[in-house]
Amino acid sequence: MTPAARNTHSGNRRRVLMLSPFASPNRGGVETHIDALIAALGRRNIRVTLLTHQPLVAPVKAPAREPLPNGEVIRIPWFGRGWHPRIEPYAPLVFAYLVPGLLVGAVRHRLRHGDSFDVIHAHGLAAAVAAIGMRWTGARQPIVVSMHAIYELRQRRLLAQAVRSLLGRADRVLTVSEASRQELLAIGLDPVRVSAFQHWVDLEVFRPRGQVEARAKLGWPESAPTCLFVGRLLRKKGVGVILDLARRLPNVQFRMLGAEGDMGAEAAEASTSLPNLTLMRDPSGPPSTRLDTIASMYAAADLLLVPSQYEEAAGIVVLEGSASGTPIVASNLGGLREAVTPEVGRLVEPTAEAFMAGLHDMLADRAGLNQLREGARAEAERRFSERNVDVIVQKYGFDADDRDESGGVV
Repeated sequence: MTPAARNTHSGNRRRVLMLSPFASPNRGGVETHIDALIAALGRRNIRVTLLTHQPLVAPVKAPAREPLPNGEVIRIPWFGRGWHPRIEPYAPLVFAYLVPGLLVGAVRHRLRHGDSFDVIHAHGLAAAVAAIGMRWTGARQPIVVSMHAIYELRQRRLLAQAVRSLLGRADRVLTVSEASRQELLAIGLDPVRVSAFQHWVDLEVFRPRGQVEARAKLGWPESAPTCLFVGRLLRKKGVGVILDLARRLPNVQFRMLGAEGDMGAEAAEASTSLPNLTLMRDPSGPPSTRLDTIASMYAAADLLLVPSQYEEAAGIVVLEGSASGTPIVASNLGGLREAVTPEVGRLVEPTAEAFMAGLHDMLADRAGLNQLREGARAEAERRFSERNVDVIVQKYGFDADDRDESGGVV
């Protein structure tokens, strides 16, 4: 895209129409990434219109239109709040549920606002359908699709054919790990058009803090060995492993910060019967206060546990934990194999037995834990800074180094 073409709208402001079925105030890896991406784009003088559903998981209603420092969020009303966690194991149902509203909303936005954007960025397959649908209305802007999951396409031939056909219509495809990229190349996508990028975190918010001070702030016991789980309360996220560990290791404190999922009720029941298991609510307050509290949780923990039971494309919690200097024990699956290096923690089989052995060895070696704390932070500074957003900006066709050095949006 030429500078003249990209600067057509509103002076020299470049504009992105972003599509996603999920966004804040839902909680999850995709939602966290979108929040961070929009903020980073704002610091690069890029305006964003985010088109999404009303929250389908979080039990709240958000404003239909919400201003952002560098754009706005438009939320599409949709039925069935709370349905998604129940139908999530059934991919065809999820797809049929998510696509229609987003597709209609995207087409309507194009008809109302014309070409008031320079690029379309779709997050996930449902959003990719909506983006391709906009071309039926005459939209000719480049389409960039971000893939946030590994779909095990080698074993799912019909799905592989559908994904290849859909993503073949996009101009660029971004994956959150090399494992995800290799999956797409294996089904025949053009390697020139498929690129991997690495998530990033705010290294000022997620930073090493004194463990004693962090525990005092949170009201956690000062000396008890403590393991932290952060993620949706889903079976595939390994919540069952955490509950099993809490039953087997009564002298270790297990704290779970999780959004609702298919094991939410079981986790809540276990937390009432196991004195060493605490299920924590999402911190309240403005975003800065919420993130500061979560960052304190990482700093207060001895270990972060990521017992995913599936080929997870990436794990933002790994980046947040690393940046906070918290050693990690994670499943040796999918993109976690790329994020959890020996400098950060340990990879183990995704079983309770393997996690129990791993955390037992690491908690017994305090000198080793302290060394991992230093190594994890150094690795985060090297690999997980906001510089990673430049890959995305370049795929938009924009100059990655064109930003507001003051940190504001002009």
